[in-house]
Amino acid sequence: MDDQTFLAASDGVDRMSSLPHEIRCRIVSCLPMREAARTAALSSRWRNIWRLLLINKLSPPSAMDGRRQFTNMEPSAQADLRRKSCDPPALAASDDVLVAKISPFTNMEPAAEADLRRKSREPPVLAASDDVLVAKLSPFTNMEPAAEADLRRKSCEPPVLAASDDVLVAKLSPFTNLDPAAEADLRRKGSDPPVLAPSDDDLVTKLSPFTNLDPESAAHLRRKGCDPHKVDQATEYTLRNIYSNLPKFPVDDARRLPPVLASTDGVDHMSRLSCQLRREIVSRLPIKDAARTAVLSTLWRAIWLSTPLILMDAHLLPERQGICPTPAAIIAAVSSILEAHPGPFRCVHLICCNMNSCLPQLARWLQLLAAKGVQELVLVNHKWLHQVPLPATFFSITTLTRLYLGQWKLPHISALRGVLFPELRELGICCVRMDHHREADYLIARCIKLEILNILGVVEGLRLHLVSPTLRCVQICFSMMDDFAVVKAPRLERLVLYRCRAPRGFCTRVRIGDAPRLNSFGFLEPGQLLQIQNTVIVPGMKVSTRSIVSSVKVLSLTVRFGVHNSVKMVPAFLKCFPNVERLHIMSEKCDKPSRYLNRKFWEMSGPIENVASCIKVMSLREFRGEPSGVGFLEFFFQRARVLEVATIVLANSKLTPFPKDEVVSKVREILKKRVSKVSSEVDVLESNGPEGGKPWNFQKGADLSCHDPFSVA
Repeated sequence: MDDQTFLAASDGVDRMSSLPHEIRCRIVSCLPMREAARTAALSSRWRNIWRLLLINKLSPPSAMDGRRQFTNMEPSAQADLRRKSCDPPALAASDDVLVAKISPFTNMEPAAEADLRRKSREPPVLAASDDVLVAKLSPFTNMEPAAEADLRRKSCEPPVLAASDDVLVAKLSPFTNLDPAAEADLRRKGSDPPVLAPSDDDLVTKLSPFTNLDPESAAHLRRKGCDPHKVDQATEYTLRNIYSNLPKFPVDDARRLPPVLASTDGVDHMSRLSCQLRREIVSRLPIKDAARTAVLSTLWRAIWLSTPLILMDAHLLPERQGICPTPAAIIAAVSSILEAHPGPFRCVHLICCNMNSCLPQLARWLQLLAAKGVQELVLVNHKWLHQVPLPATFFSITTLTRLYLGQWKLPHISALRGVLFPELRELGICCVRMDHHREADYLIARCIKLEILNILGVVEGLRLHLVSPTLRCVQICFSMMDDFAVVKAPRLERLVLYRCRAPRGFCTRVRIGDAPRLNSFGFLEPGQLLQIQNTVIVPGMKVSTRSIVSSVKVLSLTVRFGVHNSVKMVPAFLKCFPNVERLHIMSEKCDKPSRYLNRKFWEMSGPIENVASCIKVMSLREFRGEPSGVGFLEFFFQRARVLEVATIVLANSKLTPFPKDEVVSKVREILKKRVSKVSSEVDVLESNGPEGGKPWNFQKGADLSCHDPFSVA
């Protein structure tokens, strides 16, 4: 192809990638091999096109060049066959005439060849008498033409490159650190060598189909028989959960601010502001813009250096690039900023770094953070294996007031001796590995002013016994939990256990001891074993003063209304919290709900005092009209004497099919039969969120100014 120069689109829009697949294949097929291979770095839509055309590039020219190989087969069917490692028929059934024209066979009838191809069989490429032509067209330098022809007649594919073709391999190979001999050996064995060698980091970043795995990790997973794509997806889901639960960064990265007109008189009014106001302005800017204010004038030169540092490494990424493993340039920029700024450091978020690849820099960062008095620190390891232990220098930071850790490994208890966080008030542990189950207890004991504890994604079987005179809020989400106990927490106000299950199918034991100020408790599940003081709560038991928690005013339950073992615990739970004023129930999906859990079942459970005399607000979410759920609503509305507001939120019918209109009519019939004369507001809504409801968020639960964190509103 002649070299030509084309002007890019003036609007910056990539119109080439929007072309149909067939046209892009045609474009690549017209390029020389080197330029065709380079198209893989353009975008994901161009990544595999040149590989599909590689066989055609290596094949000798024939009458088929310049036209589509198939005349009566769709390109999608051909691509599907190639993905399944099957060779599609070279010519379709109606190509008999074309077969006769271009067939390389001299002693095989075109009809016989076409018949073999229609049966998805590869006819011999060259018949027995075509040995001379084989010698002319064969790409092999150390294979006899007769041997090649014999292999093809037996429907066997000879090696693409013979052992002595190492020079040709070196010319065509996309590898930069793989020996041609090793590549040729892999191809002769029918194995696919790695697409890119480990040292091709820049090209890996452009071509890798993974967003959270490096090539070494992907190769390691394949050697263990694991699918790296599934691990990459699981890592992406985990990181999204972590990011959604991190505290809000004090500075918004406003990448596209509207232009501001300069003053008409040409006077610099901004520089006339007081030094304190200018520091306040700089403190509200993203890190790039804040540092650039030093070049405005001599009055602004020292403002950024005298303002407490607010840094998020994600703000250093190029525009339109999501949170991904940090390139080397961003790591260097973080190092420069931490070295240049004299401190103090108000807030530092390092959330998109693969810490395993920059451990020396991380150790230096932690030294600077400790020396310059960082107050709020978020440290997330963007690595699929959260087995990297926290460096020892981390535990020398004593000025922290808020700390969030993501995807790390806590050291052994012996390494935590002498550790102290005297000012820490909020601690978040997200997907952190704890091998001995007692590290969390020991770490909490080292935080003498801790008020908020958030734990997410612990999978080793968490065992936590809370003994803290300062804790006010505890939230544990998406974790495998063996045993949880509030031993002594005199200031504890809020306890949230969201989707915490026991490993290996056992029950999670939840024990509530000394917690006289506990006001909000959720999401209690019937599958959990509740113990109050020394009494284990079971269905039908008689309530005593030792088996109740009178301080709880807001209660949230997770119930599977179609399962008998789940429903029978609800009356027992309600009797254990006699002063509940706000009741929230999350209904979980049941595949085969029981039809015998109706209103009569609830009436047989006996009187529940708080339903009649205490509950003022009730909500039922993800309701699908199960018979037991309908029976509960009938029972509740017949006995609720002081109810003021009730909200029934139906499940999203687009995601969970159920008879929506029938369920709504049932609810209306229940409301008409109410005995209570007290006027109450009842709303029936439909969820527009995901199946099972929106996941719990730490920031919502940690807002202690909100008296009801489980409210639907």
